[in-house]
Amino acid sequence: MQKCRLTPFFLLLLGLGSIYRLPAQIVQHDTLIPNVTVMPNFAGSTVQLFVREKGPDTLLNNLAASYEDKVVLMIHGFSAPSEVVYDLDYQDYSWMERLAERGYDVFTMDLTGYGYSTRPAPMNDSCNLSGLSQLGLGINCPPNYSSILTTTDSEMDDIDAVVDYILARRNIAELHLLGHSLGAPRVLLYTSRYPNKVSKVTVHGMSALFGYGPADPPAQLPSAGSPIGSFQRGQIEAWANGAECFDQLDTALVDTIWKTLQRIDSRGANWGTGVSRYPSVELYGLTEDTMNAITKPLLFLAGEHDPIAPLIGAQAAFNDLGSTNKILVQINRTSHSPYWETKRYWLYDLIDDFFRDSEIDAHTTGYAIAKLNDTFDWVGELDETTAPVLLSTFPATQATGVPRDIDLDLEVDENIFSFNDSLTLRRTSDNSIFQTIGFTDPARVDPYCTNRIHVDIDTLDPLTTYCVQIDAGAFRDRSFNDFAGINDCVTWTFTTGLATDLGEVAPPAALRLYPNPNPSAGPVRVQWPANAEKRGTIWVLDLAGKVVFAQQGDLPDALDLSDLPGGMYVLELQLDRQRYRTRFIRQ
Repeated sequence: MQKCRLTPFFLLLLGLGSIYRLPAQIVQHDTLIPNVTVMPNFAGSTVQLFVREKGPDTLLNNLAASYEDKVVLMIHGFSAPSEVVYDLDYQDYSWMERLAERGYDVFTMDLTGYGYSTRPAPMNDSCNLSGLSQLGLGINCPPNYSSILTTTDSEMDDIDAVVDYILARRNIAELHLLGHSLGAPRVLLYTSRYPNKVSKVTVHGMSALFGYGPADPPAQLPSAGSPIGSFQRGQIEAWANGAECFDQLDTALVDTIWKTLQRIDSRGANWGTGVSRYPSVELYGLTEDTMNAITKPLLFLAGEHDPIAPLIGAQAAFNDLGSTNKILVQINRTSHSPYWETKRYWLYDLIDDFFRDSEIDAHTTGYAIAKLNDTFDWVGELDETTAPVLLSTFPATQATGVPRDIDLDLEVDENIFSFNDSLTLRRTSDNSIFQTIGFTDPARVDPYCTNRIHVDIDTLDPLTTYCVQIDAGAFRDRSFNDFAGINDCVTWTFTTGLATDLGEVAPPAALRLYPNPNPSAGPVRVQWPANAEKRGTIWVLDLAGKVVFAQQGDLPDALDLSDLPGGMYVLELQLDRQRYRTRFIRQ
């Protein structure tokens, strides 16, 4: 049977297309592309594939414009549809818009079963959820359909239908492909099957540990299994709470992400406490041999703190690629979802550079680490000679009234690779040593978030001025440059107060501040643990140790800190002779 792939003009006549004009001269066009599916048990039926386009007004409304090397198609991953990943309506978090502002005509699509595309009938019955998913929603009923829904072949066919639509719409022969998470093996497999339609490829969150599958499909399709996958709000909260770095993301995003998913999936929103649905898929075809056959220019992006696609798996997949123009970049302080995190600008800049010139930092091949100071370390070319620079300390230098049970924190401007030597705490009055701690002592020293070090020190004397000295070579960066050290009693000094903390512990997991980072307008809200008695004392301190807010007695759910300038702050909370401490950032 010949496939029915309609032109954009005909879609508009049918009323399936819609055009929006966005701020900053970005134009949006949404449409549905009909495609005769090859999905098992549904082959020959027509599905509607949702496609969104965003591009600059100067390009899309210029009849003489050339679209060569400017068109990008973004493919989503395993569970979330394209809008929530690539076009989230929150501040500047739209990946699509950031690329469109750089001059690209950017498309996204939802595969069958996702987002606004057709969801086959078995996905509309909650009884077809797995037993474990039913249990989580408080339902219990036998399934009416017990087969895996889509396959690699049906997904490749979906992508090809949209690619053909875009190539015809823009009168070009090739386009750029971008895939995140499971979208990465999807675009890699598509590139191996249709190399003549692909110009350059960028993938993120890909690992050989989960991206590869058998070469061929099972002998019998569809395979037995639940046709629907689902996830709930708690899984997004777990991602936010699992951030390695305290300023890695804005936790207010959780609400926006979940509300967007529920708006897109209004049926799933009414199942129990609400779910976001996605189809089960039979994966095959992407192997080491397939990867080796891919010769297109390829940018491979990996998150430093990605638990789903860890770096070792990303490196293995990268090494399997046959292309001679391939670059792997590890991005600092990011997880599996950098597009929702503070370092998201790396994505936009790297992709723009690669799609324009097929290179990063004047390299067309190699493995780089994108560092905190926005420079690169190229593995095998570690020739940087600048020592790590101390950016901030806690307590801040010359701070007064510092709690006696406080620990030390220091931050440098790039990744710490190894530790050696010691930190010494001295009393400035007579230069006597209060304590010396080796940086290799795991009981006392906790390196975290790549470039920060937490040092557990003993309870300090009251009303005493201390200075911190650090041996030269106490730690080094990835290029093996040693920290220059602090050899004076001036650079980092602070003075304690009278009081000591009362059994200071980390805040309970259920107590958190949000949004964090906190915008310049609006309160800092406190999420209290269930059944907590909200009576005690609350302080907010700046990095100099100065109290900038205090309240005693009945404690509020929201703190009015509108007068505070931007920066990092410490919140201390005393409840029932326990003192908790946590940090937040004021933007």
